[in-house]
Amino acid sequence: MWQDLFTLRLKQEQDKGDKILLPVSALEALVKECVDYPLLFCLSSMHDNISNTHPGTRTHPGNNTHPGNNTHPGRKTHSGVLEFSAPEGTVLVPPWMASNLGVQPGDIVHVANASLPKASYAKFRILTNSLWDVTDMRSLLENGLRHHSCLTVGDVVVMGISSRMGPFSLEVTEVLPEKAVCIIETDCEVDFEERPPPPPPTPLSLPVQTGSRPDTGTSHPTPPSFRAPGRFSSLRSLNTSLFPGTGHSLG
Repeated sequence: MWQDLFTLRLKQEQDKGDKILLPVSALEALVKECVDYPLLFCLSSMHDNISNTHPGTRTHPGNNTHPGNNTHPGRKTHSGVLEFSAPEGTVLVPPWMASNLGVQPGDIVHVANASLPKASYAKFRILTNSLWDVTDMRSLLENGLRHHSCLTVGDVVVMGISSRMGPFSLEVTEVLPEKAVCIIETDCEVDFEERPPPPPPTPLSLPVQTGSRPDTGTSHPTPPSFRAPGRFSSLRSLNTSLFPGTGHSLG
């Protein structure tokens, strides 16, 4: 199996699916190997301890420069190849693929020829909310995957970068028959995760006034108190004279 270490660079043509660019020396080495077609590759990020290896030096199982002897493999993804035109010692990958690997330009990645089974089933989680409004999501997905060769569980795939609706993202949550599959010229059943429920509305909190009524600075006169007389009260008790003046007798 052919494998090599390369310095990672980012592709300029971002809307070419998952296909990478390798140097011509990789092609020369591949034609000498017994490889399966279409050409597929496994890319792995490397962690520390790579002082004994050099990008662009072909490594084969059993050699002292085999990555297992000097490095710690990290995240993995899979891809096809677009061209063998990259500068020697480098591999050019789409930005979203570098994000899946957790690497940046200038980091060292391990690239190995891979043989993957044909996909029979794939399930995605929609990460771009505007996709929920698309009426024919399956056709959109077919067009988006036209430039892709592989699917790997856990990858976030970016498609439609040059489309009218703009780029959209999907997470690969499940593929069959294995965790990584080839989607070239295959009849694959596609499914989507259910739309997550909307978050519950935030309860509206209104200020509650407690204690005494606040002083607004405006004074209101206290209305005078009035005590109604009892039912059998005398006029005298009310200190009221209905007929004032001197009285005269008649007759």
